[in-house]
This record gives sequence, structure tokens and C-alpha cells, in this order.
Amino acid sequence: MVANMEKATHRLRLLLLISKMSASNCFQSARCASSQSAGIRLKSISLNAKTLQQTAILAILSLSQLKPIWSITALYTSRRRRESMQRELRHLKGLLRKETSSQLNKQKEIKRKRQLVRLQSKYALKRAKLIRALSLKISQQRRS
Repeated sequence: MVANMEKATHRLRLLLLISKMSASNCFQSARCASSQSAGIRLKSISLNAKTLQQTAILAILSLSQLKPIWSITALYTSRRRRESMQRELRHLKGLLRKETSSQLNKQKEIKRKRQLVRLQSKYALKRAKLIRALSLKISQQRRS
């Protein structure tokens, strides 16, 4: 059972890596993350691969919570693996939160810039109208 669990976990990690790689192909800013202590850590998440990644993460967590009951050493290694995977999951959730908050901040910044451009163009038009009106008045006064 431990071997099957390891195979399934390995497959899910590969699925997670593949979804990350497809994310990096979709978006130039997405980068493949480095692998540390046999766990994949994400640096940026694509919207297209987001659901696939979440499914893989949840599957890894549910697999890590299976406890083989026939041997104490298997329980110990399972617990160690589960704890490391839970740490990894917490890290991934934190990265997901950071990514979504940074995306929201980018959207807010874009909105602010658009408002600023609108205001600048509005005042530029008013200024141009005033300059035209003043130049017309000046030219009329010179004629008379």
C-alpha cells in the first residue's frame, strides 16, 4: 500500500509539474519553480492550470492522510510524509493567496491608471478649449 501511495503521489506531483509547465507556456510571467526536499514549490500560478493544480494538491493531501496500520515504521514514515506534505500544502496555499492578491493589486493599479488617463484627457480638452477661446478673443481685440 505504501508503494502504491508513493506511486500515486509521484504521479500527482508530475501532474502538478505538467500543469505548472503549461502555465508557463500560457503566460510569459509564469516560471517553473525549483524542486526542494522532493516537494514542488510554486512561484507563479496560471489561471488556466489553477483548477488542475488545486485538484492535484487536494489529492496529494488526501493520499498523505492515509495511514497504513500494519507496521509502526510505516506509520512513522507515513506521518513524516504527511507532515511534510501538509507543510508543502500550507506553502502552496500561501503562494496561491499571494498570487491572487497580487493579481487584484495589478487590476486595481490598471483601474487607477485608466482613471488618471481619463482625467488627464478631460482636463487637456478643457485646457485646449480655453486656449482656443482666449486666442480668439485676443485676435478679435487686435482686429478692433
